[in-house]
Amino acid sequence: MTECLLLIGANPQAGGQAGAIVSMIPFLLILVIFYFVLIRPQQKQLQKHRQFLDSLKKGDEVITESGMFGTVIGVNDDSVVLRIAENVKVKFLKAKVSGRIGEMADAEKAKPTG
Repeated sequence: MTECLLLIGANPQAGGQAGAIVSMIPFLLILVIFYFVLIRPQQKQLQKHRQFLDSLKKGDEVITESGMFGTVIGVNDDSVVLRIAENVKVKFLKAKVSGRIGEMADAEKAKPTG
């Protein structure tokens, strides 16, 4: 049978190469879906958080990832000094500030109930 295919000029291995490419299509499709569902939204969220951290200024009321509420009294390159009570100042990593209190309350009000 192989001799007949060779005599006609058909390449018996060409079908195997095309089959390999076709079998890769579902894998590539899964990667594309994975990118748009998981990776891209996470990158957008990270960029939004960086912009928030860059916009921190003295007087902002914020909450940290650990749940500590405070008012910003100083901002450095990688740290933030918060006043959490009268005469109580705490230094936090800037990256651990999760959001402004007013903006977080507005986001909670905007969520649909149900």
